[in-house]
Amino acid sequence: MEFTWKLEDMALRAMNNWDFKHLKNQYTREEKIRMIDTYGEYRYKLVDVFEAKKLFEAEKDTIKHQISKYTGKPTSEFNTNSLKAWCRKHNIPDGGGYSTPTEYHFSFGTSFTLIYMDVNSDSVDDKINALFYDTLCKLRHKEESYFREHDEYFILSKKLQNMEYNGRRPDGIGIGYCSDGHTYIHPVTDDEEYNDAHERDVTVEELRKLVDFYDGLNEVINKYFDEHKIDIKFED
Repeated sequence: MEFTWKLEDMALRAMNNWDFKHLKNQYTREEKIRMIDTYGEYRYKLVDVFEAKKLFEAEKDTIKHQISKYTGKPTSEFNTNSLKAWCRKHNIPDGGGYSTPTEYHFSFGTSFTLIYMDVNSDSVDDKINALFYDTLCKLRHKEESYFREHDEYFILSKKLQNMEYNGRRPDGIGIGYCSDGHTYIHPVTDDEEYNDAHERDVTVEELRKLVDFYDGLNEVINKYFDEHKIDIKFED
């Protein structure tokens, strides 16, 4: 089963949570690799990393090893320059360099070492699953942004916030804004006492009325300023 995704469908957002770990068992390793390479927007394609590993396994005997300064004999570590030359020969990016001469790194934001791993090991699967989950989260963020750009509630809430009408209104209603994009109201008494027990989100119908009200208020204010201009000058 191939993973497919369309922004407008907002399928991940419909799950109503950020726990996508259960999805890893619904796809094969190859399907997850294709999904990561298609939607992940990482620096390198994961399929290219595995191809580089196969090539490395086939040609690693041609790469020189470090020479011990004590014995004068080759060590188990590869010569850094020889390894870099092998990478350049096959047009393989170094992805951030080497932590040791025996570990070639492909960078996916953090070092992603595959060259010296058994391709069938659990460690490789763990890394693929981590990238799979990370990609799902990035797609979920895109869906959330798309939703807020097209949902009437968030459009009106942002418009009201941009009007900079927050705090207490003359009718004793306090207006506030949450970081998640929601607008809330709460009663404010004459002594400015705030009681969050009565705090609640504004409904979309109330948002429409508030935006219309402040649109009209702005027209009145602008008209008043036009009719009562104050002659204030600034020195050159």
